[in-house]
Amino acid sequence: MHSLDVLVVDRQPGQLLSLHQALNACGVFKVRVADTAGRIREALRQPRPLDIALLDSRLDLPLLDELSARQPRCALVLRGEGPVSALELQARQDGLWVLGHLPWNAPVHRLHALLGHYRQLARPGCVA
Repeated sequence: MHSLDVLVVDRQPGQLLSLHQALNACGVFKVRVADTAGRIREALRQPRPLDIALLDSRLDLPLLDELSARQPRCALVLRGEGPVSALELQARQDGLWVLGHLPWNAPVHRLHALLGHYRQLARPGCVA
């Protein structure tokens, strides 16, 4: 099985570092991080396809257009608290795969479970 390629988008450097370390603890080492619109576009332009994008649920909606255009098979994990966000509603309306949610300070085992769920569903013959 291939190693997962994950993009983490957050405007707070501390959150980027924390999520990067959590992904490493889960055995994911192909991690791209982005904290500005320019860095997001740069990460999405790389030729390697993304498996998962971890997004702050408060991000601007135009990011979804770029993500779906450049990485249409990428699964989304949205981070945040509370009710369904506008970002999630738009993602689902656009036909993007919303794999799940993580609260702001989710323990690593929650992230590990979502990654395992992705690996199970992304096997050949499975439909996301």
